[in-house]
Amino acid sequence: MARGELVLCGSFGERAEPALRVRREGDHYLLSGTETCVEGLPLAAAVVVAACSEPQDRLLFLVDTHARGVRIESQNVASGCALGRLQLQEVRVDAPLCEPAEANALIEATLDRAYLAQSAYELGLSARALALTARFATERHQFGRPIGTFQAVAQRVADAHIAVETMRLTLWRAAWLAAQGADARREIAVARTTAAEAGHEVVCAAQHIHGSQGFDRSYPLHRYFLASKQNALRLGGHAFHLARLGALLAG
Repeated sequence: MARGELVLCGSFGERAEPALRVRREGDHYLLSGTETCVEGLPLAAAVVVAACSEPQDRLLFLVDTHARGVRIESQNVASGCALGRLQLQEVRVDAPLCEPAEANALIEATLDRAYLAQSAYELGLSARALALTARFATERHQFGRPIGTFQAVAQRVADAHIAVETMRLTLWRAAWLAAQGADARREIAVARTTAAEAGHEVVCAAQHIHGSQGFDRSYPLHRYFLASKQNALRLGGHAFHLARLGALLAG
C-alpha cells in the first residue's frame, strides 16, 4: 500500500451501531451485513471494517475484497467519486486487528481526524468557489457595469467571504488543539458543523451569482458545487454533527 501498488479503504460503522455483525466460529470469525457508500471500495484490494459482536463491542477486521462471500457493487454519484456497496455473507476472517477497547478508541480517533480532513476539504472547495465568483462578478457586465457593483451581489459575496473565514477559524482552532494532544472533540464538532452549513451557503451563493454559467459543465464551478454537497453529507451531515456537538456539551 505504501508503494502505491494497492488501495486500502475503510468503513468504520459511523452510525450508532455498525451495520456489520460478527460471530466466532472456532479459530475464525464470520462477518455478515451491508455497508453503503464506502469510499474507494471499487478500487480497493482490501477494506478495514468495524463489526459488532454479541456484547455490542466493535471489532476491526481486514477483509480481502476478493474473498468468498464478498460482493461489491459500484454506486454512481453526481460528483464522480468511486463509492461502493459492500455486502458480506458469512465472510471468514482471521482474528480482529486489536481488542475491542483499543478498536473503539482507534475508530473514534480516526473519525475525528476524518471530520477535520472533511472540514479542511470543504474550506478549500468554498474558498476556490468564492474566488471564481469574485472574479466573475468583476468581469460580468450588466446594464453597462460589473455585476459586483450591484449592492445585492456585493453583499452576497461579502457574506460568502465571512462564511469562508469562519470555516478557516474553527478549522484551525480544532486542528491546533488536536495537534497538541488535547481533547478537541467539541472543537472538531464545531468545525465540522460550521463547514457543512457555511460550505452550503458559499457554493449556493456562487451558483446563484454565476446564473446559468454555473451549471455549464465546461465551466469548473459545477464540480466544486457537487463535491461540496457530497462532502457535506459524508460521515454524517450538518444535523448529525450538530446533535453530536449537543451531546458533547451536555456531557
